[in-house]
Amino acid sequence: MNDLHDHLTRIAGSAPAPGPAQLDADLVRGKRALRRRRTLQTAGGSAFAVAAVVAAVSFTASGGGTGSTPGAPVAAPPAATSTQAPAVKLVAYKGKQPEGFTVDKVPDGWFIQNSNLSSLVLAPKDRSKTPTEFGTGPDGKPFKPSVAPIDDPDSFVGKITVFLQSRDQHGTPEGKKVDVAGAEGVLQNMEGDDSKTLWIAQGKKPSVLIQFWEGIGLTEAQMIELGAGVHVEKGAVQGAG
Repeated sequence: MNDLHDHLTRIAGSAPAPGPAQLDADLVRGKRALRRRRTLQTAGGSAFAVAAVVAAVSFTASGGGTGSTPGAPVAAPPAATSTQAPAVKLVAYKGKQPEGFTVDKVPDGWFIQNSNLSSLVLAPKDRSKTPTEFGTGPDGKPFKPSVAPIDDPDSFVGKITVFLQSRDQHGTPEGKKVDVAGAEGVLQNMEGDDSKTLWIAQGKKPSVLIQFWEGIGLTEAQMIELGAGVHVEKGAVQGAG
């Protein structure tokens, strides 16, 4: 029996080691599986799940596993379909419309905090999640203004602001070109954070700018949807600078 086993072993030869291409393919599949698993795990179980995926990928790449051929491709798990809803919903605005600009939709739980002929400021009603510290003063201690920016109607921090393009600015800005209910639009990323500005062409009239502060929870599609419902009223004026 042993002679037969030795004979067959000599005929078959040793199992081929996985080549660089195979290892690269396994690594790519493992990274994809890891990203999918991270999006599906809750905070409490994510660390365990990631460790399990990494261990599984390493084990596969090394040719281990019962009943599997060393170096053989391993099918990646099916892609998960995301059903996560946006953090904030857009709802129809039912309050009194201001003079310079009117709006069709606002984020749920938001209101018009300030408006005049040159700008419109939308702010959240819920202040519970708003930070109370805004940088540090000359002494290195946290700076706390007497009026928090979220409560200051003249501050744009944490809010959505609508205004006309400055008289000193001309042409189409650089950024991601988008369609805003048939109008030419450009979505720009603000430098240094995830704030965005939506530029909307108004034909021969001054273009509209809508500034979305970072962390307010709107998707790009929602920003465009909100922008499509912004209307410039007679008497709206441009700023300078």
